[in-house]
Amino acid sequence: MKLVARHGETEYPIEVERHGTGYRVLIGDRWLEADFVSAGRSVRSLRFADGRQFSILHHAEGNTHQITVAGSTIDIDVFD
Repeated sequence: MKLVARHGETEYPIEVERHGTGYRVLIGDRWLEADFVSAGRSVRSLRFADGRQFSILHHAEGNTHQITVAGSTIDIDVFD
């Protein structure tokens, strides 16, 4: 699946593929492998292939996604 994410005035082309039980995500020219699972109503667990793991709060309204990681919140607009 190909998407475009916009944060502020900057747009990022994104490509997402299923990879085993997780995903491969291309952001710009960098591939990331990760598992992304629901851990509650708006809580997600994100674990990268290198072992880094984060809890994420996620709220979506239309194309706008509000994401909070480690106390920092950003708004991202996502379009296909």
